[in-house]
Amino acid sequence: MTRVNWKKFDWILLGIVLLLVTVGIVMVQSTTASSASLAGYGKRQALFALVGLVLLALATIVDYHVWKTLRWGLYFLLLASLAVVVVMGNTQGGAQRWLSIGPLLLQPSELAKILAILFFASFLSDHGKQIEHFWGLLWILFLLIPPLILIYWQPDLGTAISVAFVGILLLFLGGARWRHLALLSGAGLLSLPLLWLKMQDYMRRRLLSFLDPAKMPNYHVHQALISVGSGGWFGQGLGHGSQSSLHFLPVRHTDFIFSVIAEELGLIGAAIVVLLLALLIVRIWQDAQKVVDKTGLLIISGVGALLFFQVVINVGMNVGLMPVTGIPLPFISYGGSSLLSFLFAMGLIESVLIHQREISFR
Repeated sequence: MTRVNWKKFDWILLGIVLLLVTVGIVMVQSTTASSASLAGYGKRQALFALVGLVLLALATIVDYHVWKTLRWGLYFLLLASLAVVVVMGNTQGGAQRWLSIGPLLLQPSELAKILAILFFASFLSDHGKQIEHFWGLLWILFLLIPPLILIYWQPDLGTAISVAFVGILLLFLGGARWRHLALLSGAGLLSLPLLWLKMQDYMRRRLLSFLDPAKMPNYHVHQALISVGSGGWFGQGLGHGSQSSLHFLPVRHTDFIFSVIAEELGLIGAAIVVLLLALLIVRIWQDAQKVVDKTGLLIISGVGALLFFQVVINVGMNVGLMPVTGIPLPFISYGGSSLLSFLFAMGLIESVLIHQREISFR
């Protein structure tokens, strides 16, 4: 165990997170208040936030080196949780991604993102030399494939891509050579026709709609763009967005909540939210510069990369610059699994800062 240095606790990081969580609760309440079927979602999001802050505190207190000793347990927990969803998960909207725990529906793939970061950060910190060789890299990639398959099987292409993106970044930071990753990327590109054939029909329609919106318009994107465009500079006011309150905009409290922000709070409000998210990402990057322990560096880098990826994809999707996926906007979209997972991840960053060992990379 290492000595705790509370002076290194990042209060600015916590402050930004609290602001984003507050915005999320307010916007979830605003987007669901006019719908009887979604009544109470704002209060539920607030409850998830309170539980998530407890998880953040616990993750901060626990020395992050503990996760290194438990890494294989984390890996098998990751696979087991995803396998249970495939066997007995709840189906909504044609996707089998949730587990019922009493009155709650939890999405294990959200937790899987953080478990994957913990496992690969711990594993790669001890196998830096092995990953420099091509066959060693293939062995580690072999460990990444099972969770990707289980997530895609749900089906959830967006989350699978998120985990793959973070995994490849951690491989690079862990010591993989550029030329080896480039070779594997080339092999991945050659396999795209096979992936296209194996995709669900709705996945192909979403991609085709993104590539040629005039020929294959997407209703969700069309309504999202109307919402964004109708907000003007200062918006129509909380709870008064036309597309949202009249229920023209689908899944407005989850995937397309950023469109509601732009509609109800205007360009100024949307810009402030993007600025807060950007400041959080920059702050995580700055925290990574303070870390001299390789495991800690990989944990912070993985969390920062995941946050960056989801923000870019979700905001891009809402303004028509990215294909439609089921990737939520961190800290803001409704969903207990996503909120709890990201708050836990913020606790991991704080744990690295206050528990890190003053050693050099090996």
